[in-house]
Amino acid sequence: MVVFGLSYFENFQFYDKLKNLDIPTIVHIFKPQNNFKEKLSFCIKNNIKQIITPIPTFDQIGKRTGIPCSLFPYGYNPKIFKARNIDKTFDIGFSGMLHQNKYYPNNAFPVPDLRKRIGEKLNSNKKLRVFWKGNDNIKYGRINNILEYAKTINKCKIWIATPAAFGDMTPRYFEIMGSKSLLFCSEIPTEYKDIFIDTVNCVEFKNDLSDFYKKLDYILNTPEYYQNIVETAYLQAISQHTWDKRANNLLNIINDIEKSNRIINHQL
Repeated sequence: MVVFGLSYFENFQFYDKLKNLDIPTIVHIFKPQNNFKEKLSFCIKNNIKQIITPIPTFDQIGKRTGIPCSLFPYGYNPKIFKARNIDKTFDIGFSGMLHQNKYYPNNAFPVPDLRKRIGEKLNSNKKLRVFWKGNDNIKYGRINNILEYAKTINKCKIWIATPAAFGDMTPRYFEIMGSKSLLFCSEIPTEYKDIFIDTVNCVEFKNDLSDFYKKLDYILNTPEYYQNIVETAYLQAISQHTWDKRANNLLNIINDIEKSNRIINHQL
């Protein structure tokens, strides 16, 4: 069994047909903003057995390629993103790219300027303790040290998450849950609603931000509501969504494919 991960390869990119690839093969497709058509073409040319992806529109990938495609969410590292004995010095926080630069394809984001509008909304409210580090320049738009990033989430009661390009639900969602900060997120794709459940393990706000402050105020002023969601999210993250769990999920997929392949070969 061969498993390929098609992300972004910097200067080395190969999407042609491979020689001597005559065994069942799985492809994990992510980073859909980079060479997405080429990735799908690679799968078709090489008769890939199974595609897995965190992209919500996985069913469309299956239809376009004729290859079975299933949802395979990201995970997180609980050794880094965990509860710490750190004071919550901020009410709400965010760190990341604003998705307004030229490197994203047209229509990559169905909700334009979402992160920018959230930032403007938060930074105009002088009553809130806000941590905000958002910019399309990588140097200024990210906390580049992963441990510092994890500890900054710990310092915030609430941390914001919105999808990446084409609805890609990044590891950030699980990292927040595992850090015992409250996951405050924009509208959840239907395909993920059994993972991220509004008022159970996260709080969901509308993409037009019409209920943003109402929900934020309720979270900050209702301690029992806040704590119940945080605790539920943490327990679900640590038991279901670590990278170890994802590795086991992948092994199960591999075993199913190999079993199916043995049955076919035996029949032949």
